[in-house]
Amino acid sequence: MEKKIIKSYSQDRRLGQSFESNHLVIKQLDDTFNCKLTKSKHHFSRYDFKDKEKKIYVEMKNRRVSHHQFPSTMIGKVKYDFAMRKLEKGYTTYFVFGFEDGHLA
Repeated sequence: MEKKIIKSYSQDRRLGQSFESNHLVIKQLDDTFNCKLTKSKHHFSRYDFKDKEKKIYVEMKNRRVSHHQFPSTMIGKVKYDFAMRKLEKGYTTYFVFGFEDGHLA
């Protein structure tokens, strides 16, 4: 069982990293939010990208399901709490989801 969990974590990590490094997605986000996002320097950061000047944070998540398979998708409470603290300081945080069928939400 432990071997399966480790394998799944490794696969999930690679999937997330490929999504976060997709230059077309990042360009689309820059255009959508009218900003210039920079990648977080820390591996375990609470966000993936930010634009300090425009006060924007972006957290990207990749899901192994199609976008219409469930009525909602979840984020971790730590990420939510981070976004709420930043909101109080005038920042906007976006959670961007990539789905197996190529849909972004």
